[in-house]
Amino acid sequence: MNNKLASPGPAGSMVLAFYLGGLFPIFTGLETSPTGFVILVALGVGGATVQLSAGLVSLKKNNILLGNMLMAFSAFMWLGSISNFLKLAYPEASINTAVCDGVVFLVMGIFMIGFTKPFLKMGLFNALFMLATDVFFLTSAFGFMLGVPILTVIGGWTCLLVVISIMVNVLREVYAGMKDFAE
Repeated sequence: MNNKLASPGPAGSMVLAFYLGGLFPIFTGLETSPTGFVILVALGVGGATVQLSAGLVSLKKNNILLGNMLMAFSAFMWLGSISNFLKLAYPEASINTAVCDGVVFLVMGIFMIGFTKPFLKMGLFNALFMLATDVFFLTSAFGFMLGVPILTVIGGWTCLLVVISIMVNVLREVYAGMKDFAE
């Protein structure tokens, strides 16, 4: 039996792109109906599960950077899913989690800044992914905490750069892993 596992990175990255793709229209104000939040709940639950699995496989393969990042993004997606679900399920409660969301985004942003240096050495789109991720988390964090919507909008538009860089990186990694397949 072959115990070798392929890299789970592309799957983990794809679900992150889906989730951030869902955040993009909400953060930028393009989506104003509650429908966007319903989609985020579904994307978050599915994405968090895939990220958790991908993180565990990465850690098993001794990829400490990717494994821990995937696990952190899994927790981030679970938080978003549960928070959005509660807001949708109990609209009369007027649940406002902006400051707490901001603190979580800030902590995640600081971790991402700490993880940026290795990505700067991994090529243009990996560097773009991390730099855009840093901007996304930090501008969104301060937008939430300070109640400055333009910062959240900037964070939302930065999601687009993150998603594009993820798409390029995933396609490159998957195609590189298929070198043994006939075209």
